[in-house]
Amino acid sequence: MPNLLANIALYGWPIVAFWIMKKQRLNQAVVLLFLIPYMWLPYGMRFDLPLLPPIDKWTLPALTAFFMLKARDKNFNLFPNSRFLNTVLIGVFLSPVLTALTNMDVLDYGLNVRPAMSFQDIVSGGFNNFALIYIPLVIGAHFLSSEDAKKDFVFLLAIWGLVYSLLCLWEIKMSPQLHREIYGFSTTSWRQQIRNGGFRPVIFMGHGLYVAMYMSMATMCAMLLFKGKHKFMQKQGMLKVLYLFAILILCKTWSAAIYSILSFFVIFFFGKRKWLYVAAALSVIVFLYPTLRAAGLIPVNQINAYFTELDEDRGGSLGVRLKNEDILLDKARERALFGWGGWGRQRVYSEYTGEDLTIADGTWIIIFGQVGWLGYLSIFGALCGSIVVVYLRYKSAAEEAIPPYTAGLAIILSMNLVDLIPNSSLSPLTYLMAGSLFGALTPIKNRT
Repeated sequence: MPNLLANIALYGWPIVAFWIMKKQRLNQAVVLLFLIPYMWLPYGMRFDLPLLPPIDKWTLPALTAFFMLKARDKNFNLFPNSRFLNTVLIGVFLSPVLTALTNMDVLDYGLNVRPAMSFQDIVSGGFNNFALIYIPLVIGAHFLSSEDAKKDFVFLLAIWGLVYSLLCLWEIKMSPQLHREIYGFSTTSWRQQIRNGGFRPVIFMGHGLYVAMYMSMATMCAMLLFKGKHKFMQKQGMLKVLYLFAILILCKTWSAAIYSILSFFVIFFFGKRKWLYVAAALSVIVFLYPTLRAAGLIPVNQINAYFTELDEDRGGSLGVRLKNEDILLDKARERALFGWGGWGRQRVYSEYTGEDLTIADGTWIIIFGQVGWLGYLSIFGALCGSIVVVYLRYKSAAEEAIPPYTAGLAIILSMNLVDLIPNSSLSPLTYLMAGSLFGALTPIKNRT
C-alpha cells in the first residue's frame, strides 16, 4: 500500500505546482509542471471519481497545469492558431465516441469474456484524450512557441537528466528499489529489469524503457546546448554530454542508445536544414508505418536477422515482437476504421481456453488496434505533423534563419516517435514537444 509520503506527493501536487508557478519564469514553469511529476510522482497510484477514469500521475498534473495556466493567462486560446492541429484534435475527440458506438458487442472467448463498450467508455475516453493529449498539445503551442521557450525546454530536460542520473546509478548498482523504499510500494518486478548481469533503472517512471528514453532525450538536449554554446555547457560541456551518454549505456536499452548516437552525427556533422530534413523523413516513416508494414514494404526479416547477429537474445525478443505485430495487425484490420476499443478487445485470445495469445509492445499497434485509423491518424497526425509543418515552414529559409532549438526539438521528437514503433515510450513530454513545434509557426511574444 502507498505510504504517507506517496499520498502527500500525489494529492499535494497542486500545491507544489502553485509554488512552481510563483517562483519560476513562465517558460520554465510550464515545462516543470509536466516534467517534475513525470519524473518524481509515484507510479501506479490513483484515486477514482464517478464515471471518469482514475486520476493519477499522468492526468492530475495535466489538469492542474491547464487550470493554473488558464487562470494566469486570460489570452490562453483553447483553439490553437493552427488549422491542421485543430483538425486532428477534432479527430482525437471524435475517436472515443465512434469507437464505443461501433463496439457495443460482447466478445466471448469461452472462459474469457471481453465486455461491450458503453456510454461510460465514451466519457472516460474523452476525458483521457483531453487530459493526456489535448492539454499538453495546446499548452505547448501557446506557451512554448518562442525560441527562448524552446531553449528553456531543452535546458531543463538536460539539467534534470543530470539529477536523475544519480538515481539511475543507485538502481543500476542496487536494483530498482527506490519506488518501494520511498513510496512504500512497487508496481513492477525488478526481475523484469535484469539485463546483461545488471539492472535497468526504473526509479519513479514505472519501467526501465521510460527511464532510458528520458536519459536519451537528456543526452540529445545536452548535445544541442553544447552545439549552441549555451552558458551551462561552457565549462566541461562535452564531458557532461559523455557522462549522460555513459549513464544511458548503463540503462541497458540499446534502442535508446542508438537514437542518441544517430542524433550525435546529425547534430554535429550537419546543418540545421538537414536536422529538419532527417526529422521530417523519420516522422513520415513513422506515420506511414502501419501501411508500409501491412504492404510488406518494411524489411522486417532482414532487420531481425541483423539484430540477431549482434545479440541473439535481443534478436529473439525483436522476432517475438514482429510476430505479434502480424497477429495483432490482422485482427486490427477487421475493424480498421474505429478499432476494437478498450478492455483488451483488440488482443487475440484462444477460442477454447480464453488465453491471451499476444504481446503488444509498440505504441503504434496498441493505438491502431484500439481506435483504428481515425484515432491513429489523429494522434500520430498531431505528433508527426508537428515536425512536418516545421520542416515545410523553414525548408526554403536561409540556414542562419532556422531557429536552432526548434530544429533540435524536431530531432529529439522524431527519435521519440521512432521508438513508438517497437516500444511504448509515449509520455506527456512527447505531446508537449509536438505542441511547442506547432507554436513555432505562429509565435507569441516571449513571456517571462
